[in-house]
Amino acid sequence: MTAHIRGEAITGFAGWLCDTHDARALQTLVDRAGPEAGGRLNVNHPQLGLQPSVWYESSFVGRLLDVIVEGMTHEARFKLAQTASSVIVPRQLGGPQRFAMARLANPALYGRHIQFLWRRLHDTGERSARIVDAGRMDSQIASWDGHHVFLCEAVHATMLELFRAMGYSQLDARREACVSEGAAKCQWTVAFAR
Repeated sequence: MTAHIRGEAITGFAGWLCDTHDARALQTLVDRAGPEAGGRLNVNHPQLGLQPSVWYESSFVGRLLDVIVEGMTHEARFKLAQTASSVIVPRQLGGPQRFAMARLANPALYGRHIQFLWRRLHDTGERSARIVDAGRMDSQIASWDGHHVFLCEAVHATMLELFRAMGYSQLDARREACVSEGAAKCQWTVAFAR
């Protein structure tokens, strides 16, 4: 089965790349990602031509991400994901969504609905997030055929920003295991406090 990722999951990052890189740097990234990317991406479009409602092959997205994070350590990739997420998530959470996140959402509710939310963006993978004790959540992704190490890191950087929108300011995420390192599933511990 070919894994797919919905454009909605990557257009924010593509837009952030366009905001932080000039056309020449973007064209270099696209060229390095190969001819398929060159035929599908447009550096003159605000989101590289990616559309939120389109389902893209994870392998296509992975090739572009490979070029972007080539040679980076886990720490550097996660820092990149956090930097991008700190801009993307507030931009995507408009007024009503921001109000709902701050007033109605909480980590337990997030955890109960995480698989539903995951399926809106990925067609493979079993996502879980459960509170294991006060201020600590275990986050896992298993059977994710569309896994990419940077996407995994970005998922958790985004999770931190969503918790920030819920009103938590003391946040930390630590990777415990990742399929990119031979583990059976990806597992992170997320700490949160007000």
